[in-house]
Amino acid sequence: MGIKYDLVVIGGGSGGLSAAAGAARFGAKVALVEKHKLGGECLWTGCVPSKALIKSAKVAHLINNAEAFGLEKQKVVVKLEKVMAHVENVIKKIEPHDSPGRFKSLGVDVFFGSPSFKDKNTLMVNGQELRAKSFIIATGSQPFRLPVPGLEEVGYLTNETLFEKRALPKTLLVIGGGPIGVEMAQAFRRLGSEVVIFERGSHLLGKEDADVALVLEGVFEREGIKILKDLELVKVEKKERKKIVHITQKGKKMSVGGDEILLAVGRTPNVEGLNLDVIGVKYDKRKIFVNDRLQTSVSNIYAVGDVKGKFLFTHMAGYEAGVALTNILFKLPVKADYGVVPWTTFTDPEIARVGFSEQELKERNVSCSVLKYPLEDVDRAQTDMEAVGFVKLLVDKSARILGAHIVGANAGEMLPEFVLAMKKKLKVTDIFRTIHVYPTLGMANQLVAGKFYEKKLTERVKRLLQVVFGFGSK
Repeated sequence: MGIKYDLVVIGGGSGGLSAAAGAARFGAKVALVEKHKLGGECLWTGCVPSKALIKSAKVAHLINNAEAFGLEKQKVVVKLEKVMAHVENVIKKIEPHDSPGRFKSLGVDVFFGSPSFKDKNTLMVNGQELRAKSFIIATGSQPFRLPVPGLEEVGYLTNETLFEKRALPKTLLVIGGGPIGVEMAQAFRRLGSEVVIFERGSHLLGKEDADVALVLEGVFEREGIKILKDLELVKVEKKERKKIVHITQKGKKMSVGGDEILLAVGRTPNVEGLNLDVIGVKYDKRKIFVNDRLQTSVSNIYAVGDVKGKFLFTHMAGYEAGVALTNILFKLPVKADYGVVPWTTFTDPEIARVGFSEQELKERNVSCSVLKYPLEDVDRAQTDMEAVGFVKLLVDKSARILGAHIVGANAGEMLPEFVLAMKKKLKVTDIFRTIHVYPTLGMANQLVAGKFYEKKLTERVKRLLQVVFGFGSK
């Protein structure tokens, strides 16, 4: 008959761990099934190692630019094996939070193996039957394999293999100008590699507005990163020890050689072996299909996180786990709310965003005021030598924030003020009237909010104030 559970969670990443821990705390009998190691992509090959590597690269960059801070010129020596040892040490410090022992202490039964559905109420793991009323699929995603002739034969790195490198490539060719591609491109450039980015679109970070991306592109070009845009990949081949990427760009053929290729062109769901076809769960190469309650086409089976193909962020997987649990455990028809979703790309400068972009509002024929404030006019940005970028708000006639975009140092830390304002339907004027500490980068949030009043303060309004209040009279 197998072991009976209230809930079986498949996948030990952010969404799965949040779901399993939450359900166990509420007293449900829970099983957690994971193929490899608990912690998922975020801990082992994503958020944690990439941010540790980015920090090492920034330290190297600061040392190499010591003169800009009034210090003696320095030259850092980079040994990638030592950098990666540091990255591994950071992972080890965080790993206990996601350990099997911790979840067993919460009352969760942890199973390791390749799971496969026998029917909609039975999951097979290593020949053992796990029966449950409900299931949550939280198996995450893997790098999308690009069908370019020669690419598989020549070989390439992804975020799953990049952190295994112990020798710094002299030249790194990055295919894809999305978040993973740009973060790793800058990190390896700062560590000493020559870097070329190949981007099919008209600018890096295609989901962001062009003015946002152009700031980052300017920084990259100053740091020596070559960016090739508006192109088509033709083929990849290997000549002697070099990997050659052939492209066409505006009708012209071009070839670029390098030591390693990093492929970063999106993600595809981890569904292999789950036997979803047999039980009727609908999916395609990009996602498992779910409704707004995160139910799949089989009502007792839910999906959260990357595997459902929308907002592939660790924080969203955790949020979705909570939505799914509310529906499963308490039978409350709660819907996932994607109205206010924040994210950050951890380049230098960082790029943080919540809500609509200008382009999206134009496509929806929604009018808005664009408020923009340059960081070069923020005192703290000048003292820190990080005055590149801006804060941009998209605001409607009633002063509600429709979107917030920050390009600059610590943009991800500055964003939550706007996230909260949007979630609680506060007005941009509420932010302006809130006292902000001087001197901080957060002052930029208040200063950009003040632009709302500037737009209202036309010459006609000024003249009216002069008449009513006697301003300027002798």
